[in-house]
Amino acid sequence: MRFRTGGPLAVAELDQCRALYEYDSVSRSLVLSGKNFGRRDLLREAARSMAAEVDRAFGVDFDAVSFVPATASHRRERGFDQGRVLARAVARSLDLPSRPLLRRRGASQKGRDREERFAGPEIRTRVARVPATILLIDDVITTGASLQAASRALRSAGAEHVSAITIAASVRPGDIHRAEGQGWQEQPALSGQSSHGESMVGGNLKRRKRHAA
Repeated sequence: MRFRTGGPLAVAELDQCRALYEYDSVSRSLVLSGKNFGRRDLLREAARSMAAEVDRAFGVDFDAVSFVPATASHRRERGFDQGRVLARAVARSLDLPSRPLLRRRGASQKGRDREERFAGPEIRTRVARVPATILLIDDVITTGASLQAASRALRSAGAEHVSAITIAASVRPGDIHRAEGQGWQEQPALSGQSSHGESMVGGNLKRRKRHAA
């Protein structure tokens, strides 16, 4: 099986945004296996690839990694927050702190119509002041509303730069769009197997140590 790899996306409120893959049947299987069937090992392997992409393409010295939180009902149902699992693994690979800076109220975006999804969830910060430069993590980006709401909350609490990376992106006209000159490309998987026998990319990243000035 092959993933269709993603790339940079133009999303309002974000300085940079990238997705590893296009959201298709292969990446959907990976995401759902990770968050709905408890395959945290798949999430952590995806996170290593996300960290490698950040290290390769973003060119930003981030202060912290955070994530778009799941709804309370989804956390209870699954027993964990997939965003936190991803963020911790990304942060570990990049030798950065992982911080749960955001809280979420209300229902999931899933099942809402397009107008409701564009309105986005209610997201606020947990603290009065956040780091200046933040890397946001989410599993899938569709309309971009959740990431935009998260970025607005972080900027209102002092963030000066907010970029994001996701496992996959579902790109539709009028929602978010690929950055100019960019397109999806097919790429063979490098390692690992999903619970459905489909390959997933697993990147090896040499940790980048942060040194005090």
